Amino acid sequence: MAKESGPSLFARLLLVLIGIGFLGAAWVWSRRSEPWAARLVEEARRPLQR
Repeated sequence: MAKESGPSLFARLLLVLIGIGFLGAAWVWSRRSEPWAARLVEEARRPLQR
């Protein structure tokens, strides 16, 4: 019987943990209150003037 091809169980677990860590860091980063970031968002939401 052929062995299943693909990443090992350890590699899969490691990738899942890295993904969860990345999503957690992105969530924490999105919750930060930075005054300069709010200005950038407001600037981006303003319609373009041509």
